[in-house]
Amino acid sequence: MDSYDRKLGAKFLLVIIILLMLGISGRCGNNSQIDSLKTLLVEHNVHHVDIVLAQAVLETGWFKCNHCSWQRNNPFGFFWKGQYKKFRDLDHAVFYYKTWQAKWYKDGEDYYDFLKRIGYAEDPGYISKLKNSNLITIN
Repeated sequence: MDSYDRKLGAKFLLVIIILLMLGISGRCGNNSQIDSLKTLLVEHNVHHVDIVLAQAVLETGWFKCNHCSWQRNNPFGFFWKGQYKKFRDLDHAVFYYKTWQAKWYKDGEDYYDFLKRIGYAEDPGYISKLKNSNLITIN
C-alpha cells in the first residue's frame, strides 16, 4: 500500500467516524429534555423509569416530532377523544402518568407485559420497539 492509499484510507475512516457520530447525536434528541423528564419521573415515584423514558423517546421521535404529542407536553402519547391529551407542562404529564400507572399497574408485574395487557399502543410491535429503542440507561 503506497502513501496515497494510506491517506485515502485514513480520510475514508475519518468520514465514517464523523457520520456515525452525527447519526448517534442526531437520534438522541436533547439530553436536557431526557434528564428533565427522568428527574420528574423519579420525583413522582414512577415505576420502571427507564422503560417509561423509552416510551417517551418512541412516542416523540427522540423529542423531535413537530405534529405529535410532544407539542402538547405529552411525551407519553396519551390519547383522549381522538386527539393527544394536552398538559400544561411536563410535571403535569408525569403526574398524570403516575396516577394512570397507580390505577392499572400491579406491583411486581413485568412492565412490558403490563403495557401489552392494557393495550397501551395500537402498534402490535410497540413492545419490541421499546426493547430495541437503544435508549441507554441514564444515571
